[in-house]
Amino acid sequence: MLSIPAYAKLNLSLDVLGRRPDGYHDIRSVVQTVSLADLITLRPRRNLVVESPISPPEQDLVWQAARLLQRSAGADRGARIQVRKEIPVGAGLGGGSADAAATLVGLNELWALGLTQVDLMEIGAELGSDVPFLVRGGTALLEGRGDRVTPLPALAPAFFVILWPNFSLDTGRVYRLVASRSGACSSELLDQLAAGHWRPTGNDLTDAACQVAPDLGKWIADLTGRMGRAPQLTGSGSAVFFLADSQQHAETLAARAPAGGFVRVVQTVEEKALDRANARADRGRDPGGH
Repeated sequence: MLSIPAYAKLNLSLDVLGRRPDGYHDIRSVVQTVSLADLITLRPRRNLVVESPISPPEQDLVWQAARLLQRSAGADRGARIQVRKEIPVGAGLGGGSADAAATLVGLNELWALGLTQVDLMEIGAELGSDVPFLVRGGTALLEGRGDRVTPLPALAPAFFVILWPNFSLDTGRVYRLVASRSGACSSELLDQLAAGHWRPTGNDLTDAACQVAPDLGKWIADLTGRMGRAPQLTGSGSAVFFLADSQQHAETLAARAPAGGFVRVVQTVEEKALDRANARADRGRDPGGH
């Protein structure tokens, strides 16, 4: 049995540069994996079975990732894959892509395929723009449609507060409403990182997300008043986050959030925690396997 954490990501900057001929948009984004995670548990089995809250399972990226790896590697093995969700769906946190990435990493180990991280990233690119980065994790610059991953030096440990308004946004609708920008957010953040002092620098999708869901704009305004600072949208939303000065500061910010909502204090997770050799694999025989 293997248990693989599927870490969420935050877009510390996100620039939308223009629409591509293939219908996607070119972006430039500094991204970071954080400790909010789903859990993917894999057990050997003759056939492929996915147990996931995403219904039907065939629409789940976990199922698609497993089938794609079978075809790409010529593997005729099966597995029982269980998905425990902690990352909200449709929140801009990369939950589905993280699950797919963890599935690729876990099945590569379970089936002893011997594929490299680069191999898995290339396979993951067929599943979605965020999957290659989430195979690797850590800190990176994403370009193209998000599939061009340039590793960046690891950040010093940092804490964030993630909040989700309990509704999801359609990524396609948000992108259709966005105006192209110059790439200034990511350029500014890269300059800050080089200087050793940084803060999140903005997300070009914010206005479009608030057009799609006016309640999102009202919720962000309320959070700004409560926290004394504005949050930043991650991905195409609807989750937002605050960078905290410390873990204690993060807990203080989280305590100011509206009661009953989704609020999580998280910290940075670097690449080594996502490498298959360090994936918290719990090896052992599963008496229920086939």
